[in-house]
Amino acid sequence: MDKYRKRIVEQFFPKRGDGKLDLRSARRAIRDYRKATSDLAGTVDLMLTYVESGTEFTNQFGDINESFYNSLESVLDEMVGLLRTPEGASLYPRFQDRASRLARAAYGIGWGYGDHVTEQIELLEAEVGKQWEHWMNQDAHAGEMQ
Repeated sequence: MDKYRKRIVEQFFPKRGDGKLDLRSARRAIRDYRKATSDLAGTVDLMLTYVESGTEFTNQFGDINESFYNSLESVLDEMVGLLRTPEGASLYPRFQDRASRLARAAYGIGWGYGDHVTEQIELLEAEVGKQWEHWMNQDAHAGEMQ
């Protein structure tokens, strides 16, 4: 997975020079990983890495353009959709802190991007976070009864 993560991050923060922002290549790395492994947790991790990297890039270098934010939003929306599935919901605790940090980092970014990130993370927390809490409480209660 590290080689795929590196392909994503290098589009924003290469070892040398300026970021190329070849978002197509970064998204291809996510698709290639997903196709090669069918690993949902790894796919969500790479999607979050993509959105985090784009958000960090904006915070470091300033506002980009609408198509840049549309790409980030598209990957975020897909990631949220995956985490809202039964299989994905069980993975949510692994990514909950990163998702919260992402929402804070995106706050105030233009083109409606910051608002979109906040809405998506709040939706995820409301649906999946509450569901996860409920499952954990049921498990704890079941353990008390034994």
